[in-house]
Amino acid sequence: EVAARSEREAPLIEALNAWTVTASIGPTCSAALVARGITPRIEPSRPKLGPLVERVVQYLAVEGVPR
Repeated sequence: EVAARSEREAPLIEALNAWTVTASIGPTCSAALVARGITPRIEPSRPKLGPLVERVVQYLAVEGVPR
């Protein structure tokens, strides 16, 4: 909402999709992100913090840290 009010929503969404590894804790959060135009790269198999952390670690082990 802040980005939209300051007319920076489109650049924010573009940056989140291009330059960050966006993680979602589960399907509900993923749906909310997608509705805003943001594609989560990481979503754990179970919507809990522990599995999210594990999934982030797995992703970074394979993909590396984005630069």
